Amino acid sequence: MALLVRKLDLRAPIRREIGDRITAFDVNEKIANSPEVDLDTYTQSFSLGVPVDEIPTGHYLFAQSPGEGDDRTIAEEAVELQKEGLWKTLSLDTRLYLRVLSEESGSVRQLMRRIKDEA
Repeated sequence: MALLVRKLDLRAPIRREIGDRITAFDVNEKIANSPEVDLDTYTQSFSLGVPVDEIPTGHYLFAQSPGEGDDRTIAEEAVELQKEGLWKTLSLDTRLYLRVLSEESGSVRQLMRRIKDEA
C-alpha cells in the first residue's frame, strides 16, 4: 500500500496529549532534500530522536499509517514523504516529527516535515 502524503496547514500547535508520543528527529542536511537516500542513514538517526511536547504551527507534508511501526518502516515512510516533497518541488526542513497516538481503531503514527517555503 502506497503512503498517502498530504499538505497540512497547521494553524495551531499540536500538543502532546496523555498517552501520545511526539518525537523530533533531525535529518542529516546532506540527505534532507536529496532523492538519493540511504535507508540505514535514516534508521540510525531514529536513535537520536528527542521527545517534544508540541509540533509548531506551519505548513507540513503529512502522512498517517496504522500502528506504531518499527524503525525500518518509519524510515521507509520518511523517505517516501521526502520524495513526495521533491516531486512537488518543495524544500523541506530537516526536522522530522513522529507522532504516535491512540484512536478508537488502535495506534496510528503520523510523520510531518515542515515546508520551508511556506513556513
